[in-house]
Amino acid sequence: MRRNHDRRVIYTNAPSGDLTLLDGTRLLATLWDISQGGACVLVQGNVTSLNVNDLCTLTLKEKGGLDELALKTKVAWSSVEDAGTYVGLKLRTGGKIPPGTFLDRLQRSRQPQQPGHHCSADGTPPDQRAIWAALPAG
Repeated sequence: MRRNHDRRVIYTNAPSGDLTLLDGTRLLATLWDISQGGACVLVQGNVTSLNVNDLCTLTLKEKGGLDELALKTKVAWSSVEDAGTYVGLKLRTGGKIPPGTFLDRLQRSRQPQQPGHHCSADGTPPDQRAIWAALPAG
């Protein structure tokens, strides 16, 4: 599956919150990248129970702020990696991030993703070596 929108990689101060599955299971999640039509989140732990098209709700809180936003999503893909489980999500809310929200501002303010650094355009999970190489030393 290819994304139809440019992604914005979140290198620092990434919003975090919960990915709530249809059965009520809540998974701690951190935003990895975002586009107008979806997002990639990093979920703590090895989550093998996700299936493509599973319905869920992504609730994120603005880092250092008070704003919180819940988005109805569905799973596009997932991949268990050393750092946790990467989950590609497609928005069900009309296909776009609600305008004027902190996620809309964040999505518009970041630079488009550089090829090979994070979730690829075809929806596959990130290459860990490229991610670590892209992070600042220290």
